[in-house]
Amino acid sequence: MSKNNYHSPQKRMWTGIFIIGAGILWLVYKMGVPFPSWFFDWPMILIAVGLFSGLQSNFRNNAWIILLFLGTIFLIDDNMAGWNLHRFIWPVALILFGFFFLARRNRCSGRFRNRGFSDPSSNADEPVSNNMENDEFIDYNIFMGSIKKKVLSKNFRGGTISCVMGGAEIDLSQADMQKPAVIDISQLFGGTKIWVPSNWDIKSEVSAIFGGFEDKRNLSVHVLDSNKTLILKGSSLFGGIEISTL
Repeated sequence: MSKNNYHSPQKRMWTGIFIIGAGILWLVYKMGVPFPSWFFDWPMILIAVGLFSGLQSNFRNNAWIILLFLGTIFLIDDNMAGWNLHRFIWPVALILFGFFFLARRNRCSGRFRNRGFSDPSSNADEPVSNNMENDEFIDYNIFMGSIKKKVLSKNFRGGTISCVMGGAEIDLSQADMQKPAVIDISQLFGGTKIWVPSNWDIKSEVSAIFGGFEDKRNLSVHVLDSNKTLILKGSSLFGGIEISTL
């Protein structure tokens, strides 16, 4: 499977619409149609990218909220004299991140209980190397730290990874799955590296903003099993996701 197949038709559609819309606005501006002076200020780039990211994911990820918040604050601060809102940006952002982690943890715990599994996140934040697990679902929350986990489950079913200013290294090379699994990744100024078996099919639906997704496997020498599909969802803001094999 080629790397171009990682991007869904919906994402390509929204990307095309976004580029065409930006081009039309630029053309109209060059034709002399008056626009408000703030319309082409640099904070509008953050707002536009945030809205674009939200449209790509049907507003299910969280990166668009962060970008929209930052862009709006900077835009108001640049155009409203005396407001000085920039001094509140990072404290408020930190509070929002805290609420996000609390809400995410409660949602994930409820999902595990509803499916009859114990919550695997109780010690997920411990930076322990070579920590082996047999959980069918994973739930890792990393804040200004790192984790290394090896998952050995032969019925891996997915999970969640949240990274803020940290990193996660997840070894699934000895795991197996009986049906497609989904990992929801949310990261800000962080990185996630996942090792997978050579025959797993990887589909990325992650919205990457000022970040990227890279599959470092040599796909030309591996036969992929469509029944063993790992789907990556979520958002990556100022971070990267890497897929590799051992």
